[in-house]
Amino acid sequence: MRTIFAALALCAVASTAAAQEPLDIIEARQQIMKFIGGQMRALGSMAQGRSEFNGEYVRTTGWAISAMSKSYPLLFPVGTETGGDTKALPSVFENSAKFAEMAAQLEMAGSQMQQANSLEAFQQSFTALGSTCKSCHSEFRR
Repeated sequence: MRTIFAALALCAVASTAAAQEPLDIIEARQQIMKFIGGQMRALGSMAQGRSEFNGEYVRTTGWAISAMSKSYPLLFPVGTETGGDTKALPSVFENSAKFAEMAAQLEMAGSQMQQANSLEAFQQSFTALGSTCKSCHSEFRR
């Protein structure tokens, strides 16, 4: 349940960030990325068997990641290339169509995780989700 509230709060931040100053937008995207990173660590522990599989948590987190990924293209407008300790590479702004495509892939991977009803299905969806994150970070993040 906490994941749902956090996701909703971060989505609200993302939706209002577009009307904010560049540093506010950078802060909003960094908070969303930190949240997802924290969820990925918890999911990774589950995928590796270090913590017990919790289907409800997996589905809720999949939903949250899918919902947040929709905001990604909006959180990298022109004017937010620098400042606020951003780790975004210039390629995010130079190739926004590809970045939006990768955000859509993340949305799909999160949606697939929502369907995981067993440890094995979760592990497969987690691998796909991790690959999506890694490919985007390698191309668009310092």
